[in-house]
Amino acid sequence: LNHVNFMVTDIDDVGRGNVRARHMQVPIVYGPGRHPPSDSIFLYFLDPDETTLEF
Repeated sequence: LNHVNFMVTDIDDVGRGNVRARHMQVPIVYGPGRHPPSDSIFLYFLDPDETTLEF
């Protein structure tokens, strides 16, 4: 398993997730950024078991 993706409906959801993750000192793997093929916004971070999750 490489990572688990959670689809969100709004770009602001990614921004709120980023702020909340950083506030809670959740390790950020990559992002926020933009996937070139789809132009979608992303944020990769680790859960407590060190599984990579993506918004």
